[in-house]
Amino acid sequence: MKKILRFSFVALLAMVFAPSFAEDIIWQEDFSSYAKDAVPSGGDYSYACVGSGTKIYNDKLAGGIAPELLIGKSGGSFSVTIPLNGKSGDMILSYKANYDRITVTATGATLGDKTASGTSYSIPVTVAAGTESVTLKFENTQGSNVRFDDAKLYQGTAKKPAGLSWGKASTTVTFGEDYSNIPTLQNPNELAVECTSDNAEVCTVTNAGVITVVGAGDANISAAFEGNDEYEAQTVSIKITVKPAIDPDAKGQKNNPYLITDEDFLTLAGSLKPEDETSTASSNPKSDKIYVKGYIVDIDDVTPEDLSQYGNMTFKIAAVKGDYDAEIKLKAYRCKYLENAKFTSADQIAKDDEVVITGQIQWYGGSPQFVSGCNIYSIVKAESETQGQSWDFTQWSAETVANLKADAAASKLAGWSDVEKQTDAEADADPTETSKDNCFWCVAEPNEDGSLSANGQVIAELKGLIWNSNYTVKRSLAIAVNYPSTSLGDYAGGAYLWLGGGKKKVPCFTIPSVKAGSTVTMEVESHKPAEGRGVELYTGVDGDGLVDAATKIGDTFNPTTKETHTWTVENDCDVIVYNTNGCHIYSVKVALGDETGISSVAEIKKVQNGTIYNMAGQVVDKGYKGLVIVNGKKYVNK
Repeated sequence: MKKILRFSFVALLAMVFAPSFAEDIIWQEDFSSYAKDAVPSGGDYSYACVGSGTKIYNDKLAGGIAPELLIGKSGGSFSVTIPLNGKSGDMILSYKANYDRITVTATGATLGDKTASGTSYSIPVTVAAGTESVTLKFENTQGSNVRFDDAKLYQGTAKKPAGLSWGKASTTVTFGEDYSNIPTLQNPNELAVECTSDNAEVCTVTNAGVITVVGAGDANISAAFEGNDEYEAQTVSIKITVKPAIDPDAKGQKNNPYLITDEDFLTLAGSLKPEDETSTASSNPKSDKIYVKGYIVDIDDVTPEDLSQYGNMTFKIAAVKGDYDAEIKLKAYRCKYLENAKFTSADQIAKDDEVVITGQIQWYGGSPQFVSGCNIYSIVKAESETQGQSWDFTQWSAETVANLKADAAASKLAGWSDVEKQTDAEADADPTETSKDNCFWCVAEPNEDGSLSANGQVIAELKGLIWNSNYTVKRSLAIAVNYPSTSLGDYAGGAYLWLGGGKKKVPCFTIPSVKAGSTVTMEVESHKPAEGRGVELYTGVDGDGLVDAATKIGDTFNPTTKETHTWTVENDCDVIVYNTNGCHIYSVKVALGDETGISSVAEIKKVQNGTIYNMAGQVVDKGYKGLVIVNGKKYVNK
């Protein structure tokens, strides 16, 4: 019994003091002492490199910290001879590599089977007693290069990596703008870390790794862990470059975008030229973030699959509207939509649309272009004659009808439903035979530009009109595709726009940017021929978003059967349409002589004296964020 106790005590001492139970590093190399393009050789460990490509690169592809060693393809190798100084027995060889292309051989030791975890590799090593040294050779016999780093031969249990990371080596921001590129220290093991900044006038940092921008300039931020019995020591750094604040009124900025024919834009683009002007290298220099205004003159084809996967479009702009053969064009490569949102439909942009694009430009393949990551900052749609002059609600396309049916099949409570009453829809009642596939009630929010969609596609027959969300979501609006006459009366046709509700002064929709002297003509019919019902036109809303009686245009039009009425618009304005009660609209036409009555980009004058409207036609204040209409133009208010 005493012998057993004595043995247990000795075993306990071995567990505490023997090197086999604590990490005992015999050799390690992370190449941190080498400069780029150096070839490790000689020294205390008789380093030897074979192959012209085997040299130091200032990268960290292997997963360690730059620099690292590239072992050249097709026979490149790195060898090390390690004095053992009396050590023998079981050991572990570990290293990092970006690919499993390295064959390890040993002289003076026996190697076990290699195991891998990500970019980390481990091999058991057995050394006989009395062996003076071990030579390890790391050879790449394959036809592609491999990166090698953080090699170590040790006995016992290895310390764990501290796991500190900033996630990137450097980042650049602009003072007073978006700081989302600045990371917080990743410290998954919650170690005691000391963080420092070498320039507290640019950035400060807490020991929790939270960086605060103070001013413009450069600052190197470091996080250091001294190491303990369980975790290795580690120091990680990040360089923060803070550019001076940008004047939004400066040329090339939000309030004063470049035209691509401006001399200062051409100078900027020229300064980015690489030696080979035809170069398509992604490393070609890029500009700072700029803003450029122009007109779309060419759009690359895009499939629905591309949009759903990537949500971007590629197009070109020119300085002059309609100049499709312009000598100077600027490509917007893989551009996102307003507020950097994804495109959902190819018809969100069209030729002649006026856009302001923001992002970085780069000289690429012989000319400058916006690189991937750019987005549309603002857009003013170019209204075509069909979109801007007239709307016909008696001819719904097969595509529109199919999309309305798809919405109705998907839900009775969202999108477009062929169940008329909300209570019936909530009870999951089936549509009547009269309405099924023939009439669709709207319970949808308008898109950002005020348009309405069905089955995810913008309804072409309604484009150019700005719909009021407070009206559309309440089943007040319907599209009649082939709705028969009812007991209420005989109707002039089965296809029309059905404006329901009324008497609440809630605007239905807005016709934007109508020119002074234009006429607005509508074909209207009462839904109940026994009483006159129709529409009124206004130019403004009150603080509650209801039509403002003081801005009414002309007379109320309340026909019983289908009749046509024309209003004359005296001033440049947005025309707001309100229905007095349930009625049918067969068509809308806006005209000025033989021309369209919708203002073009070049002709838009002051509308509503600078009043700001949201896409529902409601007056909003200057602090409103999102797409707005000011003086007849659409902008993103940020």
